[in-house]
Amino acid sequence: MLITKELENENNITIGEKTHFSKTINESDINLFSGLVADFHPMHINAIIADESNSGKRLAQSALIVGLVNGVLRNHLPGIKFNILRQQLEFLKPVLLGDTVTVKVEVLNWSPEKRLVTMKMDCYNQFGNDILTGETVLIHEPS
Repeated sequence: MLITKELENENNITIGEKTHFSKTINESDINLFSGLVADFHPMHINAIIADESNSGKRLAQSALIVGLVNGVLRNHLPGIKFNILRQQLEFLKPVLLGDTVTVKVEVLNWSPEKRLVTMKMDCYNQFGNDILTGETVLIHEPS
C-alpha cells in the first residue's frame, strides 16, 4: 500500500530521491482492467489460447503496468500536487499472470522556476528482469 506524499511546497523535492512499490498481478487485475478499458485481446482473457502461446500464460495489459507506474508518481513521489505532462516509455518484456511487478521511480531533475520535475521509472519482475523503463515530466500545481 502506498502512503500519499503531500508536499507542503516544492522545496520537499530532492534530486536522487527514490521510492518503489510492488504488486503481484492476479487474474482479477487482468479481468477488471480488460472490462474497464474494453481490451479483450485473447492473450489477456483466454487462458486456453494463452496456455498454447509462447509465454504459456495470460499477459497483463501494458496499460495496466503504466497505471501502476502512474499510481506511484501521483500518490507517492513526487505526489498528489503534480500532474503528468509527458511520458516516454519502453516496454522490454511482457508481464505474465502471477508476475510480481516492482515499480521504482527516482527524481532526476527539479526546475522550481518552471515547476517541472523529471522522473526516471523502471519496472522489473520477481526474477529481476527489466519489463519497462522510461521518463516522465510532471508539473507542480500549487494549491
